[in-house]
Amino acid sequence: MVRDMTTEKPIRLFLSFGVPILMGSLLQQLYNVADSMIVGRALGVNALAAVGSVGVLYFLVLDFVHGVCNGFSIPVSQSFGAGDTAAIRRHIAAAIWLSFWIGLFLTAVLLLLTKPFLIWIRTPEAVLTDAYHYIRLLFAGILILFFYNLPASMLRALGDSKTPLTFLILSSFLNILLDLLFIVMLQKGTKGAAAATILAQLVSGILCVFYMKRRFSEFFPKRGDWKLSAAEIQTLLSMGIPQGLEFSFTSLGSIVLQSAVNSLGSAVVAATSIGGKLSSLFGEPMEALAITLGTYSGQNKGAGKTERIQNGIRQGLLLGAGYAILAGLFLAFFGKTRALLFFDAKEADVLAYTESFLLANGIGYPLLSFLFILRSVLQGLGYSFLSMFAGVAEMIARIFIALLLVAPWGYGIICYTNLLAWIAADVFLFSAFFSVRKKLLT
Repeated sequence: MVRDMTTEKPIRLFLSFGVPILMGSLLQQLYNVADSMIVGRALGVNALAAVGSVGVLYFLVLDFVHGVCNGFSIPVSQSFGAGDTAAIRRHIAAAIWLSFWIGLFLTAVLLLLTKPFLIWIRTPEAVLTDAYHYIRLLFAGILILFFYNLPASMLRALGDSKTPLTFLILSSFLNILLDLLFIVMLQKGTKGAAAATILAQLVSGILCVFYMKRRFSEFFPKRGDWKLSAAEIQTLLSMGIPQGLEFSFTSLGSIVLQSAVNSLGSAVVAATSIGGKLSSLFGEPMEALAITLGTYSGQNKGAGKTERIQNGIRQGLLLGAGYAILAGLFLAFFGKTRALLFFDAKEADVLAYTESFLLANGIGYPLLSFLFILRSVLQGLGYSFLSMFAGVAEMIARIFIALLLVAPWGYGIICYTNLLAWIAADVFLFSAFFSVRKKLLT
């Protein structure tokens, strides 16, 4: 069911629209957690380190795809707010074509460069083979990433956050079952983990497309909508590519940092991998709220309701900060017990490293909440280029730490890298937001 976000009270919208997004995000994260648990328990710490050592490469691609699809959905949400059904269909058709060609290009390039990438990030020799097979198979499934993320983004832009959740629930359970099949029963190792991920995403994407075509036929492209126009391509690329690059810049900084982490050995690699997964899991409510605010801002801009946008942003920032403080405290003081889900208590060094990482991330959660919300609001208002520079700020901070501070300070500075990167991004985002706010008021 599509949802008009230009009339209801903001808080009620944030909860009713954001909760399905949150549940979907949590399911994705729980799948990642379950995947790591199965890999760690069934294949050992080295296999877990192999998956963790190349996780940043996969998230570089995943973040780019996610950002591009979110960007492509912005003109859809704005057209929906303006009540222009024909424009919605044209934007969706153009987004499908662009996603196909971008996905095809990325697949070819990344399959060609897989081995050089692994060498560049200094993947430990002990896990190199497993890491190669895992990430190469994931790279082969990039078109499937687009196949799911694009229709899910379009449904959310139309105010429907429940349908993508429904299909994701089915996909997540299938993913875990396939993990058990490929890794435990068939003993396919890390390749099995990658195959399970791709197949589960494919199922979710197929269901999303069929549902959208059947239930929202008025928004599904018709024959005349498939003819691309230069104006619509330019509009979509100006929204999608900056968002994709923004998320990729963040991941690129993480890749450079991962290179420094990999040089410190398998125990540190495993700890930061698990610490990152747990931090992401507890950060999902903040990101769900931010995605909701992005759609909210886009629809209300299309409807010309400036004051409503400002009121919603104020309430969203307060709601996000309140959650961030509580989640950060929990992560800082109880994260250690959660880490024991992934490996035996006898791995004392890995446990100690993980605990330090979680403490530092928990302290910085309010900063992360502001980052998510302001970035998403700027994107929803159509200022994707401004939000992109926040990703640049994060990237620069992480690269600076990786190249200059890890060698003299070791693992300690790695724990606080995210916090410092979030500060750098927030400084830019607050400045950009107040500048955009002035334009909205004039």
